Amino acid sequence: MNERENVEVVQRHFAAFAQGDLKAALDVFAEAVDFQSPVTRTAPQEISWARSRHSREKIAAFFRELGEKMEIERMETLAFTAQGDRVIVEGEESRYSEIHGPHL
Repeated sequence: MNERENVEVVQRHFAAFAQGDLKAALDVFAEAVDFQSPVTRTAPQEISWARSRHSREKIAAFFRELGEKMEIERMETLAFTAQGDRVIVEGEESRYSEIHGPHL
């Protein structure tokens, strides 16, 4: 796929996620994938889900863990940047954590 097609795939993922359709959000990923959210050089201990995932099953586990630990109140994508087969998504969100309280 070219860069434009890669961006469209990631946009479909976010659209499905926003509609609460986790199956459709996961179906856009290839079986072998490099997924990380949030992107960090080293995963902070307090953000246990901040690590690379390399399969649909592990991405599903990411969303389960995130759902157990956070309530997303608002999520907005701002920009999609592609280079080769990599797409970076910039966005804003507000969420609530039972452990850490509100975050903006």
